[in-house]
Amino acid sequence: MLEVSEVGNMVGKAEFKAALPDLRVGLINAQYDLRNADFPVIIWIAGDDRLAANALVNRLNEWLDSRFIDTRVFADPTEEEMQRPQLWRLWRSLPPRGRAAFFVGGLMRA
Repeated sequence: MLEVSEVGNMVGKAEFKAALPDLRVGLINAQYDLRNADFPVIIWIAGDDRLAANALVNRLNEWLDSRFIDTRVFADPTEEEMQRPQLWRLWRSLPPRGRAAFFVGGLMRA
């Protein structure tokens, strides 16, 4: 299953700070529920703004239990990767069942 989420609206700082404790509890509970699941989860963060993506991944790594989450950064493909199917390097980085991974970067070929 592939789901895409694009956020186009903004939340005010006061509203965000009020909701933050509940959001963090919900996020950590979802992560522990995943530990008992029979499938991996990939959270793909792509876009033009690398600094924002890095800041988001750093924040999520602070909030989550880092023992059960991996971060993979995909830069420009190497020569070997260019000779393989486009998703080959991603297939090699899939997390095992019950774990999650942040994939940072895009699929674009150089």
